[in-house]
Amino acid sequence: MPFTPESFTAYTFLSHPRISPDGKKVVYQAAQARPEKNDYATDLWLWDPKADTVLKLTHTGKEQAAVWEDDTTVLFGSGRDQTEPKFPYTRFYRIRTDGGEAASAFCIPLQVSRIEPLGDGEWILTGEYDPQWENLPQDKKERALFLEEKEKEKDWTALEEIPFWFNGQGYTNKKRNRLYRYSEKDRSLTPLTGPRTEVHSFSLHADKTRAVCVLQEPEDKMELDAQIGIVDLVSDEIRLYDPLDGSSIHFAEFAGDDIFFAATDRTRHGLNEDPHLYVLYADGTRERITSDTFSMSIGSSVNSDLRRGGGFPIRTDDTSLYFIATTEHESQLFRIEKDGTIHTVARPDGSVDAIDVRNGECVYVGMQGLSAQELYHTNGAHTAHNQNVPKPRTIDCFNFESRGETRTGYVLAPDTKKDAAHPSILLIHGGPKTVYGTVLHHEMQLLAEEGFYVFFTNPFGSDGYGRAFMDLRGKYGTHDYEDLMALTDAFLKNHPDADPQRVGVMGGSYGGWMTNWIIGHTDRFAAACSQRSISNWISFFGNSDIGYYFTPDQAGTDPWTDATKLWDNSPVKYADRVKTPTLFIHSDEDYRCWLPEGLQMYTALKYHGIDSRMIVFHGENHELSRSGKPRARIKRLEEIIAWFRRYLMK
Repeated sequence: MPFTPESFTAYTFLSHPRISPDGKKVVYQAAQARPEKNDYATDLWLWDPKADTVLKLTHTGKEQAAVWEDDTTVLFGSGRDQTEPKFPYTRFYRIRTDGGEAASAFCIPLQVSRIEPLGDGEWILTGEYDPQWENLPQDKKERALFLEEKEKEKDWTALEEIPFWFNGQGYTNKKRNRLYRYSEKDRSLTPLTGPRTEVHSFSLHADKTRAVCVLQEPEDKMELDAQIGIVDLVSDEIRLYDPLDGSSIHFAEFAGDDIFFAATDRTRHGLNEDPHLYVLYADGTRERITSDTFSMSIGSSVNSDLRRGGGFPIRTDDTSLYFIATTEHESQLFRIEKDGTIHTVARPDGSVDAIDVRNGECVYVGMQGLSAQELYHTNGAHTAHNQNVPKPRTIDCFNFESRGETRTGYVLAPDTKKDAAHPSILLIHGGPKTVYGTVLHHEMQLLAEEGFYVFFTNPFGSDGYGRAFMDLRGKYGTHDYEDLMALTDAFLKNHPDADPQRVGVMGGSYGGWMTNWIIGHTDRFAAACSQRSISNWISFFGNSDIGYYFTPDQAGTDPWTDATKLWDNSPVKYADRVKTPTLFIHSDEDYRCWLPEGLQMYTALKYHGIDSRMIVFHGENHELSRSGKPRARIKRLEEIIAWFRRYLMK
């Protein structure tokens, strides 16, 4: 089976593994693209890793992440049997894992993001609170009149805070992810946090009488500082902790009566500063359990376009914290004890994407070597969803020198012909605090199959190489640019059959910014493709969902303090120097790097007579290349291939 623009639809994307209370079985999501319906079918599967059996639990293709209610019963949200809603709600179903069909359980008038059982028909959950639906009537006639009035208000949106929208969510004015308790007995939904409180995560104590959450209470502007809230589920009272007197808190999780949390005050490396790990003990004292030399980046930032869905990056048992961390070009699973001792649990030579832990058992979704996602148990068992997929090319590594340091470059080779010169493409990852590695990446494999060398690296600013290396603040277009040019020089030197006159460059997000920057600072590339990019720091400040804090942190100032500095570091300033034919790809619901960022650069090149083309995908957002609708993803790949064929193929 060859790699084609459509071949990503052959893959199954796994997510949200949950181990049963008795530790014997795992329920998880499996999704697959359906080009004919232009969507993804997502169902629940059951895995017994010791018996090595896999069972498909549901077949509607409309399921959400599941949670165990007991050893044999799973609760899950689903879009089955639903008409198009006129107001937000989530309908839940139950299914027994020992046989039987799913049965309707209850409906909650919220978009629920997570739900966990408290027992006896009681649940704790987070869901999107939207003040416009706060007074939704229960009476059918009154509700119909209420909805009729809401229909009239679709023609406008009021903005009263920043951010006013969020990528993948649309307008978010005064919407909050709120913590609730739901009772099946009387169908009551009780908010546990206030209407202005944003709850980022929560964790239940083992006895289910307490929950710990990470929360913020923004007024007009969402800041980066957060607090830890401990919720008494008997009295519904909340105690707030600000453990570092102003800090970013990445998570807080119960482990016995104590709480593991990760936090940073951002004083040394800004908003991308990797956190330290702490324990908040039951007596109220706090201890940092990682040393000054601890440099792991919590979570996986390994790039791939063969994932969909998510899951937990951290889990706890009574004494330990299990966490995913990115180290160099891969992500691994670790365990840390309360005394700070760190153990490696799984190192898959690729990436760990989501985990669960129960009674000493550990499972994870991962990408091992050049294999697509499977579900793995630390006893060695694994699923086999992605067996009948295209056979990937190997990724070779080579060393090169840049700025006095030895760096690693990566390359996929096409089917080479003796005495022939081959075109090549430099790929630049987004972030900038992410990494490329040796995991399977459909887009890379496709370009190599189309006859291009594909080469890439992790330039200055990337994740996984320590705090100092990732600190790109105020240095965009300097050390990172030097690393990429040194990589290109070394690649051409190491591959004499690569034609130096037919080298292309492409990237998205930060990689789009860098592509825009490169074509304004060198003519060495014969073609470029800039995707979901930033072109102007001044406009980005005001139109991105993260712009008002990302710009001052990463670019070093704001438009009122030093507009000249922002303009000098904006790729569009140098657009009059561009000689490189460039394809621009953007989505009109990309609120991370909004459409005007691409339009400015495209217009500038057209104005100055440079051949350029722009494709705008309607209804897609910043995640187009990873989780966009199947037809849009196929069209995007076709456009990229056609552009580089036009300029790089003889």
